[in-house]
Amino acid sequence: MSENRDLYPPTYRQSEVSEICSAVQSGECVQVIGLSGAGKSNLSRFLTAQAPRPPVFLLADCNRLKSPALNDFAALIAAACGADWPENTAWPVLEATIGTALAHYEQGICLVLDRFEAVQSWSDSPIPANLRALRDQFKYRLTYVLTTRQPIDTHSELAELFFAHTLWLGPLSEKDAAWSINAYAARRKVAWSEETVQAIYRLSGGYPAFLRAVCEAHASRTARKQICWNILPSAAVWMNFSLKRRALKQIDPAAGSIKFRCWGHSAAGADCRSATVCLPC
Repeated sequence: MSENRDLYPPTYRQSEVSEICSAVQSGECVQVIGLSGAGKSNLSRFLTAQAPRPPVFLLADCNRLKSPALNDFAALIAAACGADWPENTAWPVLEATIGTALAHYEQGICLVLDRFEAVQSWSDSPIPANLRALRDQFKYRLTYVLTTRQPIDTHSELAELFFAHTLWLGPLSEKDAAWSINAYAARRKVAWSEETVQAIYRLSGGYPAFLRAVCEAHASRTARKQICWNILPSAAVWMNFSLKRRALKQIDPAAGSIKFRCWGHSAAGADCRSATVCLPC
């Protein structure tokens, strides 16, 4: 779900944040892996906005890269550090920029490189090797948290930094999911009962992308809605929502419900999810 407009609860992704903070406070780097819609970007934003310090977390969104050129990547990192970066500035200037930032943040810097798969998609990119060299230059004072859909190539020198701390991002806890659902409802200017919130959580399994889809379906009351996410390069998951209003007014004039049936199908033909719940109207 896209919750960047909301202040995250202080215990958001508590287990994952605790593990990440423990690693980077020891001068180690962390790789966070999750499928599309797992909430990697939300976790990145939480780290940079609300995670306990030290160190200071600085966010760089790799999707903003203009090209695989090393200088473009250096400009992205410099911007995360709050530094100006004149066009065509050479990479060594970034080393001085990091040194200046570390002088300001004496307890260390953790660069959160969100959507790092954008870098990995370029073959023979010099970025991973230079990231490793940069970290070695400022060892234990500069750390990285990378979020990506797939693990870093184990043959890369950069991958060695993450062997001890690789975190696979799963569903939200029930508490975080309830917050996400209520935050979505608030943006839509509606209020959902606790029964509805629990039903949405059960149906989605707490997986952020599914959570958002069920919320949208329930909020829109659409007769039928099909949503597609590219989960892996070789597969896609289709979530079909059939919404039917049940004729309960003959039993209870105030009653009504919507039935959701949700299933997924991969390119290999495997059923991903099948569940039916009733949500109050």
